[in-house]
Amino acid sequence: MKRNIIWISLSFVIAVVLTEIALTLFSPIADPNVARKSRLPEMEYIESQFFPNETYVFYPEKELSQMGDYARFTTDNMGFRGRDLVMPKPADEYRVFMVGGSTTECLYLDDEATITADLEKLMNTRRADNLTVRIYNAGKGGDKSYDHIAMISQRIVHLQPDMIILFSGINDLLAAMAGVDYLHYPQKRRTHYSFSDLAGLLATEFQIPRRISIIFHTRSEREIRQALPFHSNYRNLVRLRKSNPLSSSPPRTDLAAFETNLRTIVGICRANDIELVLLTQPTTWNSRLDTGIAAWHWMNCCDTVSYREADMDRAMEQYNDVTRRLASEFNLPLVDLGRVLPKSSEIMYDDCHFNVNGARVAAECVARLLRKDLYAGRQ
Repeated sequence: MKRNIIWISLSFVIAVVLTEIALTLFSPIADPNVARKSRLPEMEYIESQFFPNETYVFYPEKELSQMGDYARFTTDNMGFRGRDLVMPKPADEYRVFMVGGSTTECLYLDDEATITADLEKLMNTRRADNLTVRIYNAGKGGDKSYDHIAMISQRIVHLQPDMIILFSGINDLLAAMAGVDYLHYPQKRRTHYSFSDLAGLLATEFQIPRRISIIFHTRSEREIRQALPFHSNYRNLVRLRKSNPLSSSPPRTDLAAFETNLRTIVGICRANDIELVLLTQPTTWNSRLDTGIAAWHWMNCCDTVSYREADMDRAMEQYNDVTRRLASEFNLPLVDLGRVLPKSSEIMYDDCHFNVNGARVAAECVARLLRKDLYAGRQ
């Protein structure tokens, strides 16, 4: 009996070790406690970015307006959505980067249905010159104006861009609502760990405990809202928004910080002889054209409170007004999508994200301006 127990125990240990080795070699997952184990704040030059040569398939909820059944999401050799980028730049290429957050990224739209893919097709139709326009999508969900500064200054300027299209604003509003510190001062915290905490952190150095930890981990409301699952979870996000009380106060804004960052981007582009085009952010908040779209609104929620759509709409327009004012001050081309596009499920499937038709219509708006104001002398 004792010998059997020993053999069973030994077999179990061997099976666990072999499983751990197999998972490590062939199916590793990231440590869910990596942030807790980091003793220093992250010091990456570009904190938010995609890895090069990635391929994903995302599935939007079927109830979302004018969306495909699935979306292929691929990144090129530099981590952008678009075809591979060649260096040095070919003589016949006019190189454009669109920089922004999730409205630029178009996570749940197929590679061929994004705003940048549509814009590239439009800009290469019936050209009279010998240029080929290549448009690279540098959008990343959640990116704010300071993320755009990092991406532009630390990567894009080195890739010989002729033009940058900046589509920014809504994530700066959401950051202000959450009280984000634009100066990014590192926070020193003294953390006291119990023996069980330390044992748990040590255990997640291995693959099997990592999977167990993920299974039993209860995500916070913030984690749920920030997650980007392969299957969209807008129903849950809407449910969270509805579960919070409605604030009688407007959302917090930080327009001065946003303006400072936009001025910085203007300076970077001018110093590097890059043409800059500004876009304002459309939303479906406070729509009088399509009241049904409010059923898919979730971004007017922050932590434990939700904000009235009229207040969100006014706050977004304040950020758009900053963009408009700087476009006028520096004589920059402006595509005022915030005023041109209707607040309708024909264009967006939730608060601000384009559906297939919306990406095409927005691309047409941008293409009209580029053809008229920027390429007249080249055609």
